[in-house]
Formats: sequence, structure tokens, C-alpha cells
Amino acid sequence: MRWDYTRGSAQQVYVNGRTVIVYVPEASQAVESTLSPASDRQVPLQLLADVTRIDHTYHVAAGADPDELVLTPKDPGGGAPEQVHLWLDPRGLIGRVRLLLPGGSRSDLTFTEVRTNVPIPPGRFDFTAPEGTHRIRADSLLPAAGTSRGAPE
Repeated sequence: MRWDYTRGSAQQVYVNGRTVIVYVPEASQAVESTLSPASDRQVPLQLLADVTRIDHTYHVAAGADPDELVLTPKDPGGGAPEQVHLWLDPRGLIGRVRLLLPGGSRSDLTFTEVRTNVPIPPGRFDFTAPEGTHRIRADSLLPAAGTSRGAPE
């Protein structure tokens, strides 16, 4: 998966297998981490990676809107979102996500111009650091004890 921010930052997120690289061009910095089962709960990448198994992690209920699903973690805590709202587009694809996070914060993600079954060159998901980029290797995506991590808006 490759995620390119279009507002607020030029940040890019690359997920290739269990490896995640977050590239922040403004800081000339790339942080490489390895996903773990605990970080999967904290960063809900499984929503985008494999929606077919979402009921293994979340209780799924209908939302207030006809195209809305409300997901509540089966195993709350550990930094996982308290609730996830998904809105499906007319094709049944995820069009919008709202993460309700511990402490009352919220992140809203909207997906536009989604295309499926489009040929993608294999290197599209490989990160090549521009010259001068400082690479940092982190042990996992989990924050150190006593710290918190915000989510993208």
C-alpha cells in the first residue's frame, strides 16, 4: 500500500509486507518500522488491507446512515481506536473512515478518485530515499511508554 498525503503535509507512507516507511520530505526524514500484531490494532491498516476479515477484529453494526458501518474493537485498549465508522461508496468500496480515538480525538479520512483493477508498476510501492534523506529505523510502530501518537486528519 502507498499513501500520499495531499493536504497539510507532503508525507508518504509505504507499506510493503510487514515493513512500513513514513517519509516526511519537509524534514528530509524517513522512518522505517515493522508492523507487529499490537501495532495492527493501533494503526487500523487491516481496514484497507483485508476488509474480508474485519469481523475477526471488530464487532460490526449498521450505522445511522444507510451506507455506514460502525466497528467496535473486540479487544479494546492498547491504543486501538474506540470506534471506527466506515462509509461505503455506491460500488461498495470504503469512501470515508472516521476513527474515534482514546482521549476524545478524531481522525477523518476521505478517499477520492479510487480506481480498481488498474495495472500498477511493481516499483510503485518501493521507497527510494532522495539524496540527503536521514533514515531512521524504529523497532515497531508502537509509541514508547508514556507517549502518545496522533493520527492523520
